[in-house]
Amino acid sequence: MNPHAPVGYFTGTISVEETLRVTGAVVESLRDEIKQVQVRSTDTFEVELKDSAALPEDEFAGTPDRVWGDRWILGRLDGPIAVELADGGSLRSLEFEFGPDDPYSLFGEQHSIDRVTINARFAPADAEIVLDPPACQSIE
Repeated sequence: MNPHAPVGYFTGTISVEETLRVTGAVVESLRDEIKQVQVRSTDTFEVELKDSAALPEDEFAGTPDRVWGDRWILGRLDGPIAVELADGGSLRSLEFEFGPDDPYSLFGEQHSIDRVTINARFAPADAEIVLDPPACQSIE
C-alpha cells in the first residue's frame, strides 16, 4: 500500500480517503446542486447532480463552512446517485458508481476495473465519537 500516491492525482485512481471525501461532497451537493430526480419508491430516489457540483467553489474561503474535498471526482460519476431516506426525511444511504477505473499499482501490471461502487449507510448514534490521539506522529 502506498498511502500517498493514490490520493487524487495518479492515473485516474480513487483511494479510500477520496471515497470518504467524495461521499461528503455528494451529501453536501444534495442541498442545492440537484439537476433532476426520479422516484424509485416512496423513500428511494435516483438523483443526478448539476455539472457545477464537480467544481470547487471559492465562496467558502474565510468562513467556517467548508466545501468537501475532491469535488472534481464527482465529474467521474457513472450514472445517477441512489438516495434512500429514513422516516422523517433524514439520509439513510447513498449508492453511486464510477467506471471504468484504472487502479494505481506499485507492482507494474495494471488491470482496468469496469465499475467501482460506493455504498454509504448513515444512522444516528447514541454515543459521541471519541478519537484518541495516536502514540506517535509522522510528518513528511
